Amino acid sequence: MRRLPFAWWQVAWLVLFLSGLTFRARTAAEISDSPVDAFALYRIACVGIVGLFLFLRLTLRKTNWLPTLLWGVIGLFALYPLLSLVSMIWSVNPPWTIYKSVEFLIDLGMVSAIIATIQAVGECRRFVNWTWTLLGVLIVTAWMGALIDPSDALFSDPGLHFAPLPLRLVGLVPVVSCNDLSEMSAILALVALCRIFLSEDSQRGKTRYWCLFGAAFVTLVVTQTRGAFLAFLVGLVALLILARRYILVTIGGVTSFIVAIPLLFLTKFGTTLQDFLLRGEKAEEATGMSGRLETWQMSFDKIAQHPLSGYGGFAGAKFLVLSKNSVASDTLSSYIDSLLNIGVCGLAILMIVMIWVGYLLFRSIRDSRLSESENHLALEMFVAFIVVAIRSVESSNLVTHPMLPFLTILGVAELLRRSRKQGVLHYSTSDPSLI
Repeated sequence: MRRLPFAWWQVAWLVLFLSGLTFRARTAAEISDSPVDAFALYRIACVGIVGLFLFLRLTLRKTNWLPTLLWGVIGLFALYPLLSLVSMIWSVNPPWTIYKSVEFLIDLGMVSAIIATIQAVGECRRFVNWTWTLLGVLIVTAWMGALIDPSDALFSDPGLHFAPLPLRLVGLVPVVSCNDLSEMSAILALVALCRIFLSEDSQRGKTRYWCLFGAAFVTLVVTQTRGAFLAFLVGLVALLILARRYILVTIGGVTSFIVAIPLLFLTKFGTTLQDFLLRGEKAEEATGMSGRLETWQMSFDKIAQHPLSGYGGFAGAKFLVLSKNSVASDTLSSYIDSLLNIGVCGLAILMIVMIWVGYLLFRSIRDSRLSESENHLALEMFVAFIVVAIRSVESSNLVTHPMLPFLTILGVAELLRRSRKQGVLHYSTSDPSLI
């Protein structure tokens, strides 16, 4: 019997990815007046299809994913949407809280089903590669939009007219913010470097990874997101150290010091670099993190009034803090969102999950109970985790549907936890290369 080109979970993961695509933005006022429009129906339909996939796999006894959802690091994270679902009792917008909580549970159910299905390193690589491929497709669509409509995709920000690099890439169709594009680029660039350092392929075989790194790094520069730059640099240093590239670390550090001193004091490089990082903003505007601090201050004022319960899962920022004419859905911080929406318990769950995931991945990099392939996979996931963790401080990338990068990292961390404990993940000859 001929093998299908895609596993069932790849199709479901693709549908979940499609459900998160945005083709228009609506304000809180518009959502209140008309909760379900054509695009909302599209999103609900996609999430419903994934939910149907999960239901059928479970009831037909094809994939018993429920224990995975209720145990381990994924089980801990599942407490977040469950608590959010309970918060509908006091939510400022109960229907919104109910739907978003169920949507979040389906996200976790999907990654649980994938983990329950995967039995080999090669299959795990296939899962990881599928996610990276989907993120790469989003970056490609953004560049296609830049070719078709450069005025909107590259030159739409008037604040950049006097910046050293007077352009900033955004996705038009689908709508993808420059911050999200920058995070994806940082992850893919580090993944490419990780595979270059660890792969046993010939130099010719590594060419595709160098191409991936070049494309991702150019996108990282053009999107001009300071947080993603910082995350990439921290991830790069961690990768070099954990991959034992000590010579590169030493040469890079010494060279940077020797070159930086004359550049900073004998040229205008320091001023140019500062202007690039400011992106045409004044110093006080950059210090305010592009308006985030004002939003966070308003959020903390509301949090102080209801620190234990919050204002309802996924509803506090959208319907209480932000303007009714704002198209934003969050406060641009996963942790402040959690406090605002479901109180200190939500924040505690999120913090414990992040610490646990980081610990699992870090320990797995050198764990002798794992195969070399598993160690390499853990390192790749760990540098991706660094990007996601740093960006989570200034974005809601941990709690916004469908958060594919974090779900993938979470799933691999759970797989490695099981492998270290029971030895259930074995090496497979499946091709671990990019799809």
